[in-house]
Amino acid sequence: MPLPGKDSIKQGYLPHQMIYSLLPLLLEPLTDLYKQNCISRLKELTRVVFSEEEREQLRKFTNKSYLLDKRTCHQVYLSLVDILLAYCCEVRVTGGEKNVESPWSIRKLSATLCWLETFSSIPDVLVSFGRRVLCYPLYRHFRLVTRAFSDTAMVLQLGKSAVLKCLLDIHKIFRENDPAYILNDLYISDYCIWIQKTKNYMKSSGGS
Repeated sequence: MPLPGKDSIKQGYLPHQMIYSLLPLLLEPLTDLYKQNCISRLKELTRVVFSEEEREQLRKFTNKSYLLDKRTCHQVYLSLVDILLAYCCEVRVTGGEKNVESPWSIRKLSATLCWLETFSSIPDVLVSFGRRVLCYPLYRHFRLVTRAFSDTAMVLQLGKSAVLKCLLDIHKIFRENDPAYILNDLYISDYCIWIQKTKNYMKSSGGS
């Protein structure tokens, strides 16, 4: 089976579009080496491009520094994964076409955003997210949980730019909704600033 090429992975794709171009291959029972080659090819051929609106929003953020101890940094990464899981699930359900329910769905699927939960381990994050997917949305199916896991893993492997683009999309979704906009002040704006400054991204996220 040939690896995906430039015809199937176009520069400038949104993260969810990039993921969908390779997920059919990545979810098949293929060898680990083949999956790694798919991921490497995706990184080589795909460039995360920020729109003018996104660049303008980045300019509006204030310049902050975050002094986090090891334990707090660990929790920050876990909450980021929780938020991205909720976002990727919403994108998976709607196909990237946001609707009036999108702010509610993301908030409900993320315990971090719904009631300020903090986590101590990745299994805790995954169990919490899985339970919420099977309880709250209109469409509930365990396969949707596993697909969201795969989507989020792909976004994280694509690097900080892909994560930032997802966070900016969440920021826009919440900005246009009352009362979800409050969560931008509590979480999303700081995450957008912090993710640009954090060092050893893959090492830190992998360690979480």
